[in-house]
Amino acid sequence: AARRVRTKFPGAVISRMGTASDLDRGLYHAVPTLVFGSRANYMSNGRGGTFFPTYRGRYMPIAPLFDVKFLARTKAKNNRKIFSEKFPAAAAHAARQFMDHIPYTKNMVIGLYHPVQTELDTGPLATALREEGVRLALPVITGKKSPLIFRLWEEETLVEGAHKIKIPPDSAPQHVPDIILTPLLSYREDGARLGYGGGYYDRTFAAPPFRDCLKIGFAYADQLDPSLPTEPHDQKLDFLVTERKSWRCEK
Repeated sequence: AARRVRTKFPGAVISRMGTASDLDRGLYHAVPTLVFGSRANYMSNGRGGTFFPTYRGRYMPIAPLFDVKFLARTKAKNNRKIFSEKFPAAAAHAARQFMDHIPYTKNMVIGLYHPVQTELDTGPLATALREEGVRLALPVITGKKSPLIFRLWEEETLVEGAHKIKIPPDSAPQHVPDIILTPLLSYREDGARLGYGGGYYDRTFAAPPFRDCLKIGFAYADQLDPSLPTEPHDQKLDFLVTERKSWRCEK
């Protein structure tokens, strides 16, 4: 049965969870329906939900809540957590896939990412690349609407940056990597990538200094989502690397 969470004052937000919590059954089974309005008087259009904001006791114009990418991210986050627990050795296998199949050279600078939440760990790959003498860099957020910059990761000591992500200190030199690895929530085999929605990597890949970089998605194999929605501004990847295989994306 649907679960309802209500507050006790007029104009409050009402959250109605979907009738089934299993996201793997499909996007529509766990879609939250949010309504702005009185706790005693509200309407819902079912699956997608609708905002009914009120002002001085009257309903304001209706705006659709349905967001395909929001639903895809919700499903992907839950699935990735499952994969991270189910495949603890995936990072080591993915590192081997990269070392064996990605066209890198020892004089390159490779941009990794410092994993957060349940992102596929880049630690084993960083160790393997350092043993080969490859220089590494990490991304740094400089603004909500700005491309990322990359600083050389030459010191073991990192500091906390935006969103509590570990980054090199300000004293580390900036460098445009030859290869950039990016985390993701889900992907298509043609290189389409679903991120968190901030657009940092899309803006970075579209920026002139980074257009010639080799763009690689680093993910669990089971993060594949053939129905992943995309938009015109989404930047596709050149390669995908998982614990099972690596391949060049057909664009």
